[in-house]
Amino acid sequence: MNKKMLIAIAIAVAVIVVGAVGFTVVKGIVIKSNPVNYLLYSATHNQYEAVDMSFTGSINIEEEALSSMLSFYSTDPDAMAKFVSAMVDGVSIDGGVKWKMNKGDKKLFFSEEAAINYADKPLFTFGASLNEDQLTLGSETLLDKSFVVSKKDLFDYIKSETEVDLNQVNFDKYIDLLDMEKDPLYKAFKKDIENYVDIAKTGLDALEKGERKDVLLANGKSIKCDVLTLSIKYDEMLKLYIDLMTEAKSDEELKALFKGKMIEALNLVISSEDYILLNVESSEITAAIEDLEMNFDTMWTSALDEAIFMYQEMLGQSATIVTEPMVYSFAIDSKYNLRQVVTSANTMGIGIEQTMTYNAYGDEVKTEALFGAAETVQIIELINDPDLATQIGTEALDQGLTNIIESEALSLLMTDLEEKSSVLPAEEQQAIVEMVKYFFENQDLLKDMVIDGMGL
Repeated sequence: MNKKMLIAIAIAVAVIVVGAVGFTVVKGIVIKSNPVNYLLYSATHNQYEAVDMSFTGSINIEEEALSSMLSFYSTDPDAMAKFVSAMVDGVSIDGGVKWKMNKGDKKLFFSEEAAINYADKPLFTFGASLNEDQLTLGSETLLDKSFVVSKKDLFDYIKSETEVDLNQVNFDKYIDLLDMEKDPLYKAFKKDIENYVDIAKTGLDALEKGERKDVLLANGKSIKCDVLTLSIKYDEMLKLYIDLMTEAKSDEELKALFKGKMIEALNLVISSEDYILLNVESSEITAAIEDLEMNFDTMWTSALDEAIFMYQEMLGQSATIVTEPMVYSFAIDSKYNLRQVVTSANTMGIGIEQTMTYNAYGDEVKTEALFGAAETVQIIELINDPDLATQIGTEALDQGLTNIIESEALSLLMTDLEEKSSVLPAEEQQAIVEMVKYFFENQDLLKDMVIDGMGL
């Protein structure tokens, strides 16, 4: 290879590399130059098929908002408002959600755990998971067993009750209908979404760039993120929903997509002869298809009119509610992944703040840990065996009351009741002090008292 050719190749490679890097830099500048573009790009480019998200939430109540409501319950409403507000500050929720969808083998993994806390200690926990066609539900607070049901057991039960054998239905072919990237109707809709983008841009026009922040992930890693903030009134949010649904109402491409998929699914029921397994006459499916062909436009318009009317009703009612603007904070990392959303709202003095942190996406999401205890109870067995259901219910009540009464969270709550009641009038304070004293002195008897009180 001669020298000129080497130089030419070197120049070509340099142009390609610089061009690629330059495009990436320019693309980033263009996207980040407008906060709305930045958020929309991030929201539409996350790997939503696999997500690991944790959340926290808290409530606070303004003392001024409580005072007028407590005039019938205290001789000093302001003091009672201060007391109640201080106690509510100790309440919080936290938890985590994981999901992972594999389009290739049609598998879905889902797991969620949550806890209601006082002073950051769990008072009540619960969770659910779905994996390998098995649903698991439970609460470590209530029972040291999980409640499970498999798809096969559920379908067998349905067959025994209705003679419909869902075990014989191949649902994969219906799931495939949702993979629409190659669907011409979906392509037509996707090609013509500028009106939705324009509505979103108008509705989110108040979005601004905030100060950068470090987001701490569940694995202890800290990621530096850009921050976008949005302050939007409740009625403005409702108007945005109404505008989007009004656009959808007249969107011929979206309407055609919905209609096409519904008819495609019904035709698949006929061609696969699943209607036999479902114990339905083919003529009923054919009639449903004909009805869709003739009346879908009317059905579409009617459904969206009802939704729009509902939001318009809410919009009218919002005028009577004293609501401060809702504030959203979006943290986005260098790869345009949404890493954290903080939402705060205040309605008539009751404030709610929620933080959702996105710890991992895609292949980084680990699904080894499933919610659920080692010992399980079959839900179908509970349905078929009333005596077993009564036995398990009694166990759950007994264990649940024990765990709650003996929990560190309830102990801290009772201690705080006594300490924070010092702001109340003497007589009201004394009543709370005596209640707390009774709790600690009779803790071992409380469970039996509650059960007796329930008549069990």
